[in-house]
Amino acid sequence: MHVVVAFSPNYGTADAPELGNAFWLVESPANRAIAEQKWKAKSTDPNSAILKSGDAPDVEGMFATVDLHHPNWSRVDFIGASLTNGLEYLFRDAGFQIAELPSGFALTRQVL
Repeated sequence: MHVVVAFSPNYGTADAPELGNAFWLVESPANRAIAEQKWKAKSTDPNSAILKSGDAPDVEGMFATVDLHHPNWSRVDFIGASLTNGLEYLFRDAGFQIAELPSGFALTRQVL
């Protein structure tokens, strides 16, 4: 399962934003519009969500939320987030592969 976590309020305005099989987007008119399209089309996991910007946890907190709600994830994209040295160490130590994205980073793992 591919999950997208977007901290960027403008993510929904991107040309064909990738939302994966599930998404967690910070609240904004653009992000809500794209989320509602996906929900209406029933083309995403029902555990997808919009997060109030003041309530959105940091990357580590969002990772824990994604892992709890989507335990079979194989890829998680963090858009609008920086990969700090601490996060890189944490995720590599857990055995995840890390790839830089134009506006964030992705974690991947083999799901059995």
